[in-house]
Amino acid sequence: MSNPFFLFFDEILYLIIMSEISRDEMKAVIRQAIDEKGRMYVIAAMVEGSIGYHTPSHASRLVDDFLEGKEKCYCERAMACYHDDLITMMYWDVYVFNHMEATDRRDRIIEECKAIMAMDSETQELIGLMWPTMSV
Repeated sequence: MSNPFFLFFDEILYLIIMSEISRDEMKAVIRQAIDEKGRMYVIAAMVEGSIGYHTPSHASRLVDDFLEGKEKCYCERAMACYHDDLITMMYWDVYVFNHMEATDRRDRIIEECKAIMAMDSETQELIGLMWPTMSV
């Protein structure tokens, strides 16, 4: 392990998450969110968790990967922040989204993601670039 003084915040967060919860528990939280709240809930959680890095279409493909049993993800965010770990990345996004205090904001994010998902990929990427300043 590298010197803790030089770890990025996301790496520290990753180490904390991995030490406090098992992979089976993480998968159960993700699966429960999909089963009880729907795919769009998890898609919106990933878009919000990535501050727009994941487009709704890309997040949908990652949900498909999870449902197919895949555990690795090679997008830039997963590689840089979660050591290629799809499960931990999805778990963290769902966990934070579940604990968001403003449920009306969570509902707005879900509705916004539904609307964005119907757009072409270039438009989705453009909106993703603006996500942090959109005040959803």
